[in-house]
Amino acid sequence: DNPVMKAWYGHALALAGEREQALRIAREVLALGETRGHFAYEAALIHTVLGDVDIGFELLHKARLQRSGYMSYILVDPRLDVLRGDPRFDGFVRSVGLQPAHATLLMPQRGKRFPRPTTPVSAESFSFPE
Repeated sequence: DNPVMKAWYGHALALAGEREQALRIAREVLALGETRGHFAYEAALIHTVLGDVDIGFELLHKARLQRSGYMSYILVDPRLDVLRGDPRFDGFVRSVGLQPAHATLLMPQRGKRFPRPTTPVSAESFSFPE
């Protein structure tokens, strides 16, 4: 069993309202983390969708201490949208060494897409210094 894929499944269960099954998956992912790597980030995503925001933050802090590679995605991971409005999120972003202001530059507003270019882009439209 791949713990990351298992966590995605748990996230989907949480989105579908299957709380008990999602929590079971979160526990399994954390248990796998004891023997096969660290998966606190993945478990945090499941808890945040379920509304267990405090547990989600605890697990994110644990993931930061474990030096999870997923920390580099916290500004753009849409699965963390649930936490973006929480005042603790900006502090957490800073604790990872990132700037919270970047989140508004990188992510479109919820429910909106990045704007499409209005003019075609071609290699000829770029100018390179000589």
